[in-house]
Amino acid sequence: MAELQESAVPLATELLVATFTPGGQVTFRNEAWIKLLGQETAVWQDMTDGDREMASQYLVEAAAGTLVTNQIFFAHIENRDEPLPILLHFIPVAPDQSMDDEAACVTVTGEILAEPESWVLSQTQRNRIENVGRMTLGLIHEINNMLTNILGNFEVIEKSGMYPDEENELSAYMNTIRKAAHDGAAMTRSIKKYIRNEKSSAFELIDLSCLLQDCIAFTRPYWYNEPRRQGIHIESLVELSSVPRVMGAAVELKQVFINLITNAVQAMPRGGRLTFKTYKEGDQVVVAISDTGNGMSEKTKNRIFEPMFTTKGKQGTGLGLSLCYSIIQNHDAKMQVDSALGQGTTFFMRFKPQSSPETKVVQPAHVAEKKLAQILAVDDEPGVRNVLANLLTLQGHEVQVAASGHEALDHLNDAKVDIVFTDHGMPGMNGRQLAQAIKQSTPELPVVLITGDTDFEEKLEEVNAVIGKPFLLEDLQKVINELV
Repeated sequence: MAELQESAVPLATELLVATFTPGGQVTFRNEAWIKLLGQETAVWQDMTDGDREMASQYLVEAAAGTLVTNQIFFAHIENRDEPLPILLHFIPVAPDQSMDDEAACVTVTGEILAEPESWVLSQTQRNRIENVGRMTLGLIHEINNMLTNILGNFEVIEKSGMYPDEENELSAYMNTIRKAAHDGAAMTRSIKKYIRNEKSSAFELIDLSCLLQDCIAFTRPYWYNEPRRQGIHIESLVELSSVPRVMGAAVELKQVFINLITNAVQAMPRGGRLTFKTYKEGDQVVVAISDTGNGMSEKTKNRIFEPMFTTKGKQGTGLGLSLCYSIIQNHDAKMQVDSALGQGTTFFMRFKPQSSPETKVVQPAHVAEKKLAQILAVDDEPGVRNVLANLLTLQGHEVQVAASGHEALDHLNDAKVDIVFTDHGMPGMNGRQLAQAIKQSTPELPVVLITGDTDFEEKLEEVNAVIGKPFLLEDLQKVINELV
């Protein structure tokens, strides 16, 4: 039996009525009941299996004198894909109108329940959101592979001694590329958390004024240089106060601020003013980002944080502000918007300051002895496979590579291996299937799953560890030290 959903409303006002003997035989059904449930002897036959049992049980209870009301059942109706919800009441009717005796009969009354008129539209919208979510998770996998290539090759260059020193002008450009790759990796994690409704765990003390200042500088080419080149002038007003620090994920909040800045610029196609403020208001730290652009109507303002809602037509995805709203909520903060048509827009974000930050004494980290191993690296993507092999080789490990699960099993038949690193998403035989095959023949051989997917954070029996893409050399070495 299912619980009543808040969205369910009566489809028709006509009452369903049937009368039963204490033994459960139907003696009367009104026209509405017959039209909906038929007039077969097996009166509950159109209901789902569990509901049939519950209806029969309630009929027995009512025959014994117990009033049973407000029970929801689902019936399979012809020409309807989904079961139809029905609200039923089981009313015992005693011979002397007293509820103390067993009932002379049981009257069952009810009404049809159905979704509001917008149900089809909302279902379509929900399906669209689910499809976008699945596609996004697939894109995250591919993006993580690309970021693994970028960050892995940076580490190869660095470990090989080819990375330019700080005095070299090239160093600044390379550091910018690497930082952007790290930020991209953090962004894919935050999108994954949003889709899977997760909360961030790696929070730290953040100075919101400093973080916003970084975002202003980072986006300057977008709100100053490029508009100026097009003959559009956007000025800025920056009023950042010294405010208490808050707990948060810097990369995620940076994503929110940058998104709001880019939206503000798009709202001022003829130029205007961007205003950035941080201040303390009561017991809250406030970040305010304003523009003097087109503004929003009251109707638009009320929907601005809805997933899939966009004012940009085909150019918009409808995910930006809903993702920002989710990130702010996960920081136990509030996000509000103040806007009117022709009068610009201001987004307010209100955070709880860290009341009594503790000063922790950081002990020197213990440097564990680096273990060397004979490693089999398995990945169908040549770029990722080569990065993995090069990084491990630079650390002094002996590395063999395989491009598939079957090729990996052939290697294991011919060579001694201390640990296997395998990608998950491979054709023919994926990483988990490879791990299962290895454990069947060599259960003591450690297998590490490397994945750009998003649903392997729980412990898997067939593997010894899981490393997410993009990975760093220290992630690989830590696992080797633990498992070899």
